[in-house]
Amino acid sequence: MSVKLRPLEKKDQQEMHDLVQAGLKERWGDEYNPTYNKDLDDIYGYYVERLQCSVAVLEHPEQGLIGCGVLIPLPAKDEFGTWQARSKTDADEAIVEHAKNEDPDPDVKKCRMVRVSVNCAHRGHGHAKSIVKYLMDAARSRGFHKIIVETSTPWTTAVKLYESLRYTIVDANEENVHFEYLL
Repeated sequence: MSVKLRPLEKKDQQEMHDLVQAGLKERWGDEYNPTYNKDLDDIYGYYVERLQCSVAVLEHPEQGLIGCGVLIPLPAKDEFGTWQARSKTDADEAIVEHAKNEDPDPDVKKCRMVRVSVNCAHRGHGHAKSIVKYLMDAARSRGFHKIIVETSTPWTTAVKLYESLRYTIVDANEENVHFEYLL
């Protein structure tokens, strides 16, 4: 069966919420706290209406949404503290500060890719790569020059995904890997 990549519609909110929450629960196990991810409470309102994001969903004709991803135009305020690294050490603080100030040129339009997730039963078929490429195309069409991505260092499949698409590691520590892609 073929799947369809398309923009998020308001009716998709609960399915995307459940998809992302399931992936986070799988990833973080006992450390998982569903109340931490307030950005998922109103995905369409927060990401599409307020932040003017491109939000992609991957739909299976029989199983509904099986994947998703978000592209956030920068600068944007991380109101809920869910998609930007939290400082735990001086080194982490320097990384976060670097991400905020890396391009003093105001003509460089940046965006951040977040919430890329694929249902565990559908992994290993290139769906995450398709979602990321779709969002890369959206970034190009919106005139962005750089995509910024952060993922957890232990999440090796995510790290390998971005490396396979030629994203450049700009900083890394035992907790997070920071990538960028020049369009």
